Amino acid sequence: TLADTLFLTKGVFATDSINLLTVPDNAIVSGGSDLAFISGPLKKIGNDAFSFTLGDTAEHTTPYHPLSITAPSSTSDEFIAQYYAHGSMAADSRDSVHFAGCENWTLEHDAGSSKVKVSLGWNANSCWDADTSRMVVEVNNGSSWSSHGKASINKNEDSGTIISSDSVYIPSSSKYS
Repeated sequence: TLADTLFLTKGVFATDSINLLTVPDNAIVSGGSDLAFISGPLKKIGNDAFSFTLGDTAEHTTPYHPLSITAPSSTSDEFIAQYYAHGSMAADSRDSVHFAGCENWTLEHDAGSSKVKVSLGWNANSCWDADTSRMVVEVNNGSSWSSHGKASINKNEDSGTIISSDSVYIPSSSKYS
């Protein structure tokens, strides 16, 4: 558990369900890039808007794929997020934010009931369609997908973000495993 601030400048933090990096309320993770990210689950506690600085070491180029959330309403809310450089885990019982069918993020609401807007970050190695008019944020509840639209897409040459148009409620689930 962080005491205050984690500065990500170079290197990869490899985490798992046993060695989980936890960011408490009001603590900060600064930085995040293709050279510095969390590979594995990252937990955030509190009511601050937050960017999960995620990536996957399975990607040999441009592995950084952040997921951000708007501020939850309670300091006791807990979210765990992870990025996977492979297709959907739709059959999994965890709620998943899904993107383009070839990569996905999981976002679990470990405690609390706040709704948040979700932003997903892609880059050059993503399989997104150049036609961003068809992009939406989808959530899987373990058995089906539901669209949460897009409020906006910010696109650079080979990277960008998509933000859900409505707030997403991620039901509480068991601990990450």
